[in-house]
Amino acid sequence: MFCGAAEAQAKKRGIVEPPAYPGAPVDAAGARRSLSFNGSPLSDEQQYLLAQVEARIGFRFPDGAYWYDTKTGAAGAWGGPMGGVMPAGLNLGGPMPPNCSGGGTGIFVNGRELHPKDVAAIQRMFGYAIPGRYFMDAQGNLGVEGGPVLANLYELAQRALGGAGGGQGQSPAPRGGILNTYDKTGAYVIPH
Repeated sequence: MFCGAAEAQAKKRGIVEPPAYPGAPVDAAGARRSLSFNGSPLSDEQQYLLAQVEARIGFRFPDGAYWYDTKTGAAGAWGGPMGGVMPAGLNLGGPMPPNCSGGGTGIFVNGRELHPKDVAAIQRMFGYAIPGRYFMDAQGNLGVEGGPVLANLYELAQRALGGAGGGQGQSPAPRGGILNTYDKTGAYVIPH
């Protein structure tokens, strides 16, 4: 590890310190990636974990700020709607803040106030969206916070879309979106 003047000299000569965590991801120039999830920069260990997930799903997150719901695996750009689904339960960043998606809708899932585009997708699918506080797990089981499971969102979505085939000859899952992982994991994003 370099320090002080030695660090400055090493940088001038193009020597880059190895990451503190073995295998921590760096970019092509050897610089540490700049990623945050849920308002917290990723540690080297968390970047290493994310790199393993990225290799599995075939997508690399551009440097930036993101939110991630550990209970469902839902993720998106900071201030934006859900962009896709990753495995649930990953240790990425800190706790998910209520305003990470921009909010303003009065509909909360696992503490995150849904983005207007998320609510619009629910309304298109089911005809309505009721303000309140809800929980949901990675299997799609959902209910009112503190209450029992009331339904399964994935089963409801299949019915609303006309069955497992997506209706009218459509594929069961959309193929677009930066976080779409359907082909590799079976998880998919309901289109906005």
